[in-house]
Amino acid sequence: MLFRSTTVHMLRSKVLFRKKAWKDCIAQLEKVKSEARATGNLHAEKEAMMMRLTCFEELGDVEMVDEVTETVKSLNTRISNNELRKETERLHLKLSIEQNEAEIAKYKLSQLNDRTLLFKRENENLILVFALALFFVACGLLFFMLIRRNQLNRRLARSEEHT
Repeated sequence: MLFRSTTVHMLRSKVLFRKKAWKDCIAQLEKVKSEARATGNLHAEKEAMMMRLTCFEELGDVEMVDEVTETVKSLNTRISNNELRKETERLHLKLSIEQNEAEIAKYKLSQLNDRTLLFKRENENLILVFALALFFVACGLLFFMLIRRNQLNRRLARSEEHT
């Protein structure tokens, strides 16, 4: 609601400014200034002060020209500080995002390393299972060959007894 009111007063001020109704324009600009301060709209306040400066210059009020000039300088400083603060906040946010992205990349790399290690361990386990299976097959063959040899030795011994 205040924003509309500020805009309406600013438009009225501009109309009065064009009509060169300096005192009425100053009164309207005072309302703009008050509402702009209430809403924190530094740019609207500066615009109103610049128009007031011109009005006071046209009226020849040197005291008010000096006062308004100081106010404009102060507003310029505040606007500049505000923009610097916003830029600082933006840069802090950007830094925070970059740090988060770096953490995410680190986490993804860690996950990839874990998956690689798991795959390697699974392969080692598979090789171990095959080696054990081969060992048991070899043991089974040896056992079978020993039994077979024992049987052949008994047959040979029986055949020698018969002869």
